[in-house]
This record gives sequence, C-alpha cells and structure tokens, in this order.
Amino acid sequence: MPEDMGLFEAIYTTRAIRKFRSDPIPSALLRRVLDAATQGPSGRNNQPWRFIIVRDPEQKRKVARIYEDGFFENRGRAAAENADKDPSAYLALHMDEAPVIVVVCTTVIRRPGLGTVTPFASSYPSVQNLLLAARALGLGGTITTNHMLRYEELMAALGVPEDRQIIALVPLGFPAESHGPKTRMPVEEIAFADTWDEPIVFD
Repeated sequence: MPEDMGLFEAIYTTRAIRKFRSDPIPSALLRRVLDAATQGPSGRNNQPWRFIIVRDPEQKRKVARIYEDGFFENRGRAAAENADKDPSAYLALHMDEAPVIVVVCTTVIRRPGLGTVTPFASSYPSVQNLLLAARALGLGGTITTNHMLRYEELMAALGVPEDRQIIALVPLGFPAESHGPKTRMPVEEIAFADTWDEPIVFD
C-alpha cells in the first residue's frame, strides 16, 4: 500500500477491520503506526495515551479469552452461532488471530467535587490517527470497548497501574477483508443549523 495515500482517501475508505491475515506486522511498520498515534492533539499537550502492544501468543490468548467471556455473557452464547454474519461476534471469537492487540490506556484524573474524570477528548484522537496510519500502510483494525465487561480482570492480566485506565482495544493486522467505500448518511441528515432539527443549507 503506498504511504502517500491522501488524507481524504484514507478517511473515506478506512473500514472497521475485524478479520486478519496471519502475517506478522514488521516492527518498523508497527512503530510508524504508533508514532502517528502520538501525533494526536491533546489538552495542554498532556499526551495521556499509553499503549500496551500485545504480540506474545499466550498473552493474546489471555486477553482474547477475557474479552470473549465478557462479550458472550452480555450477548448470550447463542450469538456465537451467527458469528459469520455478526462481525462483532466474529471478533470476540477470533481476536487472538490478530497479529497485534493494541491496548489503549489513558490517565485517571481525580478532581475534588467531580470524582474521576477520563480525558477521552485528549485520548481518542490518537486512536483515530493510529487507524488512519494503519490504512495508509496497508493494515487495518477497529476500536472496541467491550473490554469494559471484564474491566478489572483485564487490568490485572495486563498489570495496568491504578492511575491508568484501559479505554479501548484495537486488534491490528493485515486485513483479510476489504477496506473501501462506505455507506453513510448524508450530511444534511445529521447536521443542523443553530438549533436541533433545523435544516442546514450549504450555499
């Protein structure tokens, strides 16, 4: 995949990829994707993101089983029977087949009177950068937050300290399914002018 893919081509063709080839991701390629992730904007340039790169087969299996148990406890084990038609169920059964699982962590902020505050706005832009860079370099992945169904167990398995929290898992690899054009609602149906439900007009 050419590295000079235009930004808008990457935006308009990056799909959620949940099926992967078995080819490992070269270290240099993985580093480029992660370096792109670090270029995301963050409040006061605080860069709260941290990434656990899970590549060891046994550790991947451990993370994948924790994820699978939580997913099917929530959805019901019968959902596994439709995994060929349900991409989320497929991923829950096959996450350890991704060459890499990127565990995205951020800081825990405790403020008097507000309790615990999560700097999502300073963290998720890095994940979008990661996915766009992956697309430009011939890789694919998806953001999933179903780990929350087994949050404490996953935190312990990965040794994440208490002043950090896991906000997403991103399985990453060479796609076994296609990127490409996506079906999206027209802007005029999802953007309003000044108040809710007021049609917007573009001159």
